[in-house]
Amino acid sequence: MLSLGGNHRVFLCRHAVDFRRAHDGLCALVRDGFGDDPFSGDVFVFHNGAKDRVKLLLWDRNGFWLLYKRLEQGTFPFDVGGEGPRVEIERRDWR
Repeated sequence: MLSLGGNHRVFLCRHAVDFRRAHDGLCALVRDGFGDDPFSGDVFVFHNGAKDRVKLLLWDRNGFWLLYKRLEQGTFPFDVGGEGPRVEIERRDWR
């Protein structure tokens, strides 16, 4: 069972990601592109170019979760400023 308690940090990838990437490809991006540890338990959020699809990657004790959502209408509001390959987002920004 997936549980996202208050102890998880959430990081959003600033740039669109090739959605053919699965667990291993996204882990490599977290490790090599962000300089983070994919086994940390933090949540890593990736979006496609149209911003109508997201993937969440998260390590949970004995394996990775890879969650995928596709919107039928509209887009996700992922317009974040700043520099670097990723940004930490607050839970209130998930709405």
